Amino acid sequence: MTPYLKSVTYELGRLGLMAFLAWGLVACETKEPAPGDGLDASASTDVVTPDPDAGDVVEQLDDAASDVTTDAGLDGATEDSSPSSDADVDDGDAQAQGDTTADTAAGADGSETTDGGGADAGPDVIEIPPDECATDEDCAAQQEDMCQVSTCGAAEDGHKVCLQDPLVCEASDICLTADCDPKSGCTEAFEASPSCCFETIHQTYDFEGTDASGVSVTNQAIDGTPEASWTLSNVRSYTGSSSYYFGIPEQLSYENGKLVAADLDFPITPISADARDELVFHIWLDVEEGDSWDVLILSAVNAEGTSTPIWVKTYDNVVMQEWKTITVDLGAFAGQEIGWRFSFNSVDHTYNDGEGIYIDAVWMWTGCNSFQCSGDDDCDDGITCTSDTCVEGACTYDTADACCVVDADCFDGDNCTVDACLNFACENVAVANPE
Repeated sequence: MTPYLKSVTYELGRLGLMAFLAWGLVACETKEPAPGDGLDASASTDVVTPDPDAGDVVEQLDDAASDVTTDAGLDGATEDSSPSSDADVDDGDAQAQGDTTADTAAGADGSETTDGGGADAGPDVIEIPPDECATDEDCAAQQEDMCQVSTCGAAEDGHKVCLQDPLVCEASDICLTADCDPKSGCTEAFEASPSCCFETIHQTYDFEGTDASGVSVTNQAIDGTPEASWTLSNVRSYTGSSSYYFGIPEQLSYENGKLVAADLDFPITPISADARDELVFHIWLDVEEGDSWDVLILSAVNAEGTSTPIWVKTYDNVVMQEWKTITVDLGAFAGQEIGWRFSFNSVDHTYNDGEGIYIDAVWMWTGCNSFQCSGDDDCDDGITCTSDTCVEGACTYDTADACCVVDADCFDGDNCTVDACLNFACENVAVANPE
């Protein structure tokens, strides 16, 4: 190759390289990203601003290359160099366009972004508090501290959450004080006061847990279905949640078309010999009033089985459909061992559609020793079958051998006799013609 030709070739190569660089500057021009392109506005990006004279430079280079080619008369060199330059420029354009297209596609579907930026991910997700509720029952199911009352209410942020308020415990009787246990809730304990004077608690039956295990039931009715009798119930209670109920639990009445009767017996308990013991019970009734029908009697029963009526329902000593506290003096039985029996007898089969009877909170305690009588009236124990006398400031009692309140108390099991209670004494008269 001649020196002249080498020189021309060198010049053409240099001019071709300069043309490639000039076209590259044009191809690498960077556009502002359109919304959704997926570019992070905070990311650092070098933006190349195209030289406004770049087009003139390319045009000058093309003219120079054409002059060299013409002067040299080398058409072959022009054909070799021009396609190469055009190909390089086209490749640059394609690369730039490909990069731009790829960026646009990634931003369009939002699946790929740069440095965590890009398209909006959608509305904010609201965090639901773990203790959110819909009703008070939702809160009760989650409650662990029984001394707190959980209710479903609105929090400061508007969500409904379980709100806690302290449980207020109130004593159900003047002889009790109320407290709260986190595991069991409200509890009650005996507490003496000027309005409730006692010294020693001997027996308590509130019918919660196992304290009713010694109580027994005997049905005295001849027939009748369904059976009306004494059963544990949680429909009504004076303390706690349970009581003893007389009636038919499924229908909350004692109506079955027949005479109904049953006894509720409590275990034998020693009565203090030198103190004044009392029996306290609480009763709710919905039966016929008075002492002639729907008779309810409380009797003291000794170890031999002899019973002495010590209280009977009357028009005056109970209030229908309200809890009533009854206190019975046990001084007549001082030094003895007795149990007590609640006996209900409808006497007939009519007007038995009332709810029945509930008995709860049966307590026996020693009353205050400070009591002194000044006359026989101070010793009245309310028991018809006892004679009450005040002797040197102390009460004494005599119990009749055969004392009754209603005819049923005098039943002797002999169908050949007529059993009647007259003036609180039993009379069993033989039938003249039993056949």
